[in-house]
Amino acid sequence: RPSEDERRGERFLSGAPGVYAHKARTAHKAENYMRFVPLCRNGIFWAVKWEVWVNRYRRAPVHRKTDQWVQS
Repeated sequence: RPSEDERRGERFLSGAPGVYAHKARTAHKAENYMRFVPLCRNGIFWAVKWEVWVNRYRRAPVHRKTDQWVQS
């Protein structure tokens, strides 16, 4: 589901709703968006970071400088 609704607390660049991704060299920056949750209620918190494959020809145009790309 793309980030597109500010009322739900979703963050996205103005005019560029979509799924945001980082290139391999900046993948560590995705960790700033991770949420840790107590999945099993045993005091251990979990978070995930997905590796995604995208069709770069379907990217959404972004009208400001960013090191992310947006998939529509």
